Amino acid sequence: MTFTHLTRALLPILVLALMSAPALASSPAAEDGAHVQWVALGDSYSAGVGGMAAGQPPCLREPDDSYAGQARRIMERNGYAVTFVHAACSGARTADVRTGQIATVTRADLVTVTIGGNDAGFATWLTHCLAFSDCPSSDTVDWDALYRQLVATYVAVRTAMPVNGHLYVLTYPVFYADPAGWPERQCPKEGYGVHLVARRANESSVRLGDTIYWAVREANRQVTAHGRPGNVAFVDVRPQVREEHLDGRTRRIAYDPTGICSTTPEVVQSMNGVVSGSGGQLSDAFHPTRTGYLTMAGILWNHVQGNFPTRS
Repeated sequence: MTFTHLTRALLPILVLALMSAPALASSPAAEDGAHVQWVALGDSYSAGVGGMAAGQPPCLREPDDSYAGQARRIMERNGYAVTFVHAACSGARTADVRTGQIATVTRADLVTVTIGGNDAGFATWLTHCLAFSDCPSSDTVDWDALYRQLVATYVAVRTAMPVNGHLYVLTYPVFYADPAGWPERQCPKEGYGVHLVARRANESSVRLGDTIYWAVREANRQVTAHGRPGNVAFVDVRPQVREEHLDGRTRRIAYDPTGICSTTPEVVQSMNGVVSGSGGQLSDAFHPTRTGYLTMAGILWNHVQGNFPTRS
């Protein structure tokens, strides 16, 4: 999920660049199977916004700090030669993946993606949260419409890939540490430390992850119904989910113990706030730090290695 510019009064925290990535040349797999073509699709969370390096405009790609870039190095240490195509673009929606980025996957052995946050309108939602210290309930999102867009996108990408390729769909991380553990029960450094903001923001991210889960299941069903291996994997990078009473009912929610408003030193904090974390750009806010992306890379590799085992 990526978030767009805040209102002028709030400063441009996050950058939205709805541009499709250019098609890049691919290489065939080597005969011994040691050569893997990896394509990273999606939005700013796949582009790597939030790392210590400045993103390359217009898509704000940070290939070295991104979760895919760091996982690629893990794969290389495990004996593979990897051709890495970084097609993710900050601000991308599901339609951008289907009409632009998809052109890069036709020879891909392995594709990774985060997508859906912009379709859900979280940019406007977060702007309201920060402007008024109050977040609308996640019930305001059209989750059914988002589910349909996600299914269509996963099926289109998987169908465009080689028959035996593997698509890995990642959830989004959650933003905040548990408000119950905030210093002095507030978050003074960020300047908008309202507990309800944190709870609703994290609950919405968990709900997005749940929607992704069901969309992956349906995409696998549709792909296999046409005689191809599904090979669409759900990769859950969220902390442990629990239940809390929020907005009149029991909801699924999670908190990142090293996230925004945690007591973790900023150099190893997993998420960038407006003024906390290790990112150097305003656009890094509400994206993982390099440490956060490394955590995502490790979780991803735990899934990838089942299909691409250690060769050394």
